[in-house]
Amino acid sequence: MITRAQFLHEAGFAVLLYDARGQGLSEGDRVSAGWYETADLLGACDFLRAGGYRRLGCLGASQGGATIALAGARLPPEVRWVIVESTYPTMRDALDRRFRLSVGLPGWLAGLLMVPLAEGRLRLAIDDVAPLRHMQELPCPVFVLGAENDRDTLAESTRVLFAAAREPKQLWIVPGAGHVDLYGFAKQEYAKRILAFIDSAQAARP
Repeated sequence: MITRAQFLHEAGFAVLLYDARGQGLSEGDRVSAGWYETADLLGACDFLRAGGYRRLGCLGASQGGATIALAGARLPPEVRWVIVESTYPTMRDALDRRFRLSVGLPGWLAGLLMVPLAEGRLRLAIDDVAPLRHMQELPCPVFVLGAENDRDTLAESTRVLFAAAREPKQLWIVPGAGHVDLYGFAKQEYAKRILAFIDSAQAARP
């Protein structure tokens, strides 16, 4: 996310990067694919609001995008736009893709043992971790990005996620890209589309 932060900063934005729980220098040793991490995102928003910022936007890739979507209606009114990239619609979809790629088995079969153990450890049900269910709750314009050749989050899964969001919304499936840094893959087009989306979202809520 460093390169995205540099790009946005150069475009005139103040940017906050933070380590979610169990990541980087933050405490904790459990990752919940975005479910409990929503508290970290909301805490970051509170930090910015306390500092006097009144026009916020959220950008997250993969689990970061899931965190934003799962926050849904809990996002504060200061959030004027949301960008989610390469984000799975449900945890079952994400596990199915990863099990098929790693062991060649569908998620329902390969996860028979692992999923109950993870649910018990995290104290949450796998079906609760479904960004798809919360997309329509996002209180602002949404830009959904995916990749044409993403094997972790299929382009069709990205389209399902996009369909669940309410208007105004935009979709971009990046041609030729996989589950990679989409900014690094298509810098000029990425920057052009992102800045145009933010401008339109800001104009919609003066």
